Amino acid sequence: MKKKAVLFLNIGSPSSTEVKDVQKYLNRFLMDPYVVTAPFFIRWLLMKKFVIPRRSPRSAEAYKKVWTKEGSPLVSLTAKLMENLNLTDPEHQWFHAMRYSAPEVLDVLSEIKKQGFKEVIIFPAYPQYASSSTLSTLKFVEEKLKVMGWAPKLSLISDFYQDPEFIDNIILEIPKTTDPQNFDHVLFSFHGLPESHLTKISSSCKFNSCCDVITESNSKCYRAQCYQTAKLVAAKLNLESHKWSMSFQSRLGPQQWIRPYTDKITVEMAEHQGVKKLLVFSLAFVTDCLETLEELDMELKNEFLDHGGEVFNRVPCLNDRFYSAPAIAKKAKPYNFSL
Repeated sequence: MKKKAVLFLNIGSPSSTEVKDVQKYLNRFLMDPYVVTAPFFIRWLLMKKFVIPRRSPRSAEAYKKVWTKEGSPLVSLTAKLMENLNLTDPEHQWFHAMRYSAPEVLDVLSEIKKQGFKEVIIFPAYPQYASSSTLSTLKFVEEKLKVMGWAPKLSLISDFYQDPEFIDNIILEIPKTTDPQNFDHVLFSFHGLPESHLTKISSSCKFNSCCDVITESNSKCYRAQCYQTAKLVAAKLNLESHKWSMSFQSRLGPQQWIRPYTDKITVEMAEHQGVKKLLVFSLAFVTDCLETLEELDMELKNEFLDHGGEVFNRVPCLNDRFYSAPAIAKKAKPYNFSL
């Protein structure tokens, strides 16, 4: 076949807003050893007995706030993106699967094989590398290929955090009514990670001062990659250094996570730094999801306004307008895999 298959992978979503379905999803997600790195028994005890039973009802209520008639925004927007790319990209056939929900990776790989593809590009939808997202996804794909006994020619898109076409796509999709220069401050909010995830990548990690430049020692550091994405977007927007900052959201559990925290820094801006108009970007997500639509657009917005802010806007994720995806897919590098 002339076309290459692209397997575009995202995190997933509960199948409905019912507590039982949210619990099922959280079980798959939080029992992943790449997400919660504690030994199995400790992870099982904490997640199954405490975290998941308590979190599922709250998460179900949050999902209800963003659910649409098409279902989960993340899943429906990803499906729409695939439709758009398959209509416009002559070099690739696009397929999508979710790490922790339907469409299931095994089912989609089976369909790709059935259609006769010999080459597959694995495209995790995470601009910045993290073991809890990118690596977990790759290992899961490998596991399913072994179950199938299939070893196609694989290539991989990973760490596209500073890809020029990705950065340009972000800039081009900023709503014409939203000029960043009209805001007091621009905040780039990324999904958080426990600090322990960074120290496993680099034992010399200082969580801040070592992120300015990508080097061999921090080339796989999530925080360093986030900072590079933020710097590139800020430069494209001609923002002066004091007009923008970076923060991290979506914490879980008592351990120390990467700082500064989005919710804390936003309140500080409103109360003590005179920021009345705030513009937020979600540069760790290519598709809007619970963390952007509910945590940022609802919870964070209300926090900012309640503490003295006046205008809160967020630039939507690329969603079904991720038009640079085919150009990025062309840059896939060979990925070694054997049964």
